[in-house]
Amino acid sequence: MMTKKIVLGMTMLLSSMAFVGCVSDVSDSNYTYDKLNAQYAQKFEQTFGKIAANQDWGFDAAVMRGATASEEDLKGYVIPDEMTKNEGEAAYTAVFSASDDQYKGMKVSLADIMKVVDLKNYYLQYVGTKNNNTHINSQTYSNGAVFEDMESIEAYDYNNKKWVEVQNFEKGQYKKKFFKKSNIVAHNLMFMMDMGTPDGNQPQFRWKSKRSKNPKKDVEPYYYDYDFLKIGDDYFVMLYYIDSPRAGWLIRIGTAEKEEEDPVAQRGRIFCEDLGESNVSDFDFNDVVFDAVIYKDGHIDIEILAAGGTLPIYVAEQLVTLGKMTNTGVNEAPRQKFTIPAVNGQPKYATLNDIPVVVKPGGNAQPYELKAEKSKAPQKICTFVNAHWADEYVNIRKAYPSFDSWVQAKNPEVWIEDEVERFTDLDLTNND
Repeated sequence: MMTKKIVLGMTMLLSSMAFVGCVSDVSDSNYTYDKLNAQYAQKFEQTFGKIAANQDWGFDAAVMRGATASEEDLKGYVIPDEMTKNEGEAAYTAVFSASDDQYKGMKVSLADIMKVVDLKNYYLQYVGTKNNNTHINSQTYSNGAVFEDMESIEAYDYNNKKWVEVQNFEKGQYKKKFFKKSNIVAHNLMFMMDMGTPDGNQPQFRWKSKRSKNPKKDVEPYYYDYDFLKIGDDYFVMLYYIDSPRAGWLIRIGTAEKEEEDPVAQRGRIFCEDLGESNVSDFDFNDVVFDAVIYKDGHIDIEILAAGGTLPIYVAEQLVTLGKMTNTGVNEAPRQKFTIPAVNGQPKYATLNDIPVVVKPGGNAQPYELKAEKSKAPQKICTFVNAHWADEYVNIRKAYPSFDSWVQAKNPEVWIEDEVERFTDLDLTNND
């Protein structure tokens, strides 16, 4: 806030005069941070409403800040795109409508598929079943075919020499689950991990019929007949009834790939308000804006992006040197970057909220740290690293109309999605 008025080294007798609100002498030793903060907190709630009891100002959710964490338990694995209904129907039609010669042309050997799919660690994705009705990606299509009910699918664990049920594929249906030990379900994907190396002597898959016994083995109602198929760029397992090679379950198969480990423990963009004007502050939260990344190896990268205030301010003990009015494009300076080394393999600051942002007004005034305490008026807030900060003089609620409701109820949680771009474009000529 460029117009924050500071009278460094002057003495103001605030105890003997009413506070007017247009000038704050934060250098006066009698004007304490506690007084300044109390007034700031009162005006914050007057402006934005009562603060939600669970409001953590974005810091508690900062572990994956700047990235999308879809399903926590699936982190570390590449989750393949699920086949769309049209893709599933096309694959289904290609198999169940093919002539014998066409079907033979789709088949691949165990040796061939092992060149492209890791059959030790793989995923299965249900595509379709030819039964009394045809199921494609949980959609049902009547095709008049009559076929025995398929109760379950099992895969052979070559490491432990036992059959393992492919969970939640019963009767062509599936349920959304997360990783559980070595067997993982995501939507209609099932991950089979550490299953060992297949061989031609022991079948890899079998399915169980609910109604009848296997014609080959009367002692148990299992069917061990299946083919590996290649359709387009995808590979499939076709589990079928002994008398009808193309009546059964069609399942896509692929390698369960591990993601490269994310070296980041926490990341976020932090907007700060420095309390330089005790008449409330303009609540533009751009007095200093910086990105911070805490890495798992302990080092921390910080990049100062904007400095809209006039008070000397320090981030992680480093003086912000971008220069006055950098936020408006005036007196532009290169972005300021620095790294904080790890201390005995650990980050010097354990969380983004622990990174100190300290204002040092000078004169007789004591330095004070900007805080973000749960359910209390914040002097800093954490959000995603692609968030835009408000223009100088622009109250953050003007740039982000959802900010009030986020303060009051954390709803919406991602308040930055409701952005008025003309108030975040660093152009002061269109802010009226």
